[in-house]
Amino acid sequence: MSKFDKYVITPNEFTTIKSRSECNPYYDAFYSEMDNKLNLENATLPIFVSPMACIVNEFNYMEFIKRKLIPIIPRTVDYSKRLELMNMGIWVAMGLSEFETFVNNTELLSTKTSICVDLANGHMLHLIKLCEKAKLKFGNNLVLMVGNVANYDVYRLYKGAKIDYIRCAIGTGGACLTTTITGVGVGDLLNFLTNLKFKKLDINGPKIVIDGGIHSIRDIIIALAAGADYVMCGKLFAKCKEACGEIIEKQVPHKNTIYTPAENDKPARIVEVNDYEFRPGRMYYGMSTERAQAEMNNSVIKPAEGKEEWVEIEYTLDDIITKFLAGIRSAMSYCNARELDEFIGKPTINYNGC
Repeated sequence: MSKFDKYVITPNEFTTIKSRSECNPYYDAFYSEMDNKLNLENATLPIFVSPMACIVNEFNYMEFIKRKLIPIIPRTVDYSKRLELMNMGIWVAMGLSEFETFVNNTELLSTKTSICVDLANGHMLHLIKLCEKAKLKFGNNLVLMVGNVANYDVYRLYKGAKIDYIRCAIGTGGACLTTTITGVGVGDLLNFLTNLKFKKLDINGPKIVIDGGIHSIRDIIIALAAGADYVMCGKLFAKCKEACGEIIEKQVPHKNTIYTPAENDKPARIVEVNDYEFRPGRMYYGMSTERAQAEMNNSVIKPAEGKEEWVEIEYTLDDIITKFLAGIRSAMSYCNARELDEFIGKPTINYNGC
């Protein structure tokens, strides 16, 4: 069950929007009078692709970018390759020691550089101080995402350090066991997000990225309506044909229906046969699993706070993006929101009692 299943968006009393096609669910898109459509050349959807080895790597990241998603190259990709991609304007993930080395050994940044410091625990004062040092050293050429956090008040510390994006929520992801093992986490994810948006106070605060607990397109829309500027998705993309990782076929239950039409004095018959069939899938696993730690060549393998599971490949990226665009535009039209900034954090969210 999703963390958002028990909530619904209350529509506006009325809307001046005649068609959901009037709604723009992209950042940095503008309407072109010449082409009579949205210009999406520099646009992005409000969705980050999780920096997970089972989803994105140096070979398939363009599949996500072409569809206006924002992929982050995971720590399992060789560090030198990540630096190369980073210099091309691609988001990359770094561990704490990697980021500290980068900050101390890099003299200047000549181009916009986007780094996600990929940690489960974003509450470390050392990390906050390091980020503050990095932003002072590199200025606006360094775009930083940090986290994860599950405390409202830590937001103001990152705001003071001039961080650009903050990943929010601990223990909510499908491949995460942090809350199960440690007892640390977010109880009510939507309540946490609703309170957090008031900490933001103005547009100059860090962008809020909800990370984990997203099981469907509906969850993305609810999170955005509740105040998330972006949503980070893992399992949704692990189920895409274009995700990386080897294909593993698995035998899964399949119900086969045999229909026999009516003949002479015999009625029609339907026989349901429980059978099995092989379907393609891949292993979905968090970056704190022992498997991911080994892929990052960690000298010490720590006890895992993540898990592995097989997920079936169910759709293509085009399939899920088409459905998302239809869903978000429809939700925006109910809320009289033509642009994302008219939708994010603006609708009333109500308890549905599920």
